[in-house]
Amino acid sequence: QKRQFSVVGTVGPEMPAVTPIMDADFGPSGTTWIVVARSTSEQRDRTDLPDAGSGTVEFVDYPTGERMSDPAMLAFEPRSLAVNPDGTKVAVYGSQGNLVEIDVKTCAVRSLQSGTAMRSDHSNAFCRYSADGRMLLAWGMELPAIAWDTITSQRIPTPQWETAKLMDMDFHGNEVASASIDSRLDFLSLPGCETAAEPIQETNWLFLCPVSPEGDLVLTGG
Repeated sequence: QKRQFSVVGTVGPEMPAVTPIMDADFGPSGTTWIVVARSTSEQRDRTDLPDAGSGTVEFVDYPTGERMSDPAMLAFEPRSLAVNPDGTKVAVYGSQGNLVEIDVKTCAVRSLQSGTAMRSDHSNAFCRYSADGRMLLAWGMELPAIAWDTITSQRIPTPQWETAKLMDMDFHGNEVASASIDSRLDFLSLPGCETAAEPIQETNWLFLCPVSPEGDLVLTGG
């Protein structure tokens, strides 16, 4: 029997219509909170000023609709977020390549990577934790690809990604699949950055590369 979904209304405090929500996610299983990253720059600034942008990350208890704390303030425009597996940290990757990690309980913001790219109104940016939470990936077609060791709080050197324009990345254990506009699927083992499998060359841009739970299949297309 099919489940039925219905729109039950808005969740959390009202947010200004001129400052768009950029990403949102649920906390891990067993929690009742959601996290929302939004821009606090109005459309004129986002379009006309290449280095403009700021934002917030807000935690909302969705049964009550109340904020759990004051918003975490960001000095850059967020583009994506990821919740770590135990729900204690949220990573945010920004439009200029800023990468931060936010403590869910205190909303303290820790900078992992300063922004080095010129902000593009159309640039994509994504981040993802490994299943055990020990590593964090961040990437975008116009932004640097970053691998971060959350245990040592050090960036993992990945020379293979320095000039790559990556569209998607996914973990299977400590192996990472990456898809690029160079029409390549690459497979690296971290943190040593060894080749985990031979690359696959296609003829079109590749936009995605989710790995199956067993690690024996990769779905891609472009």
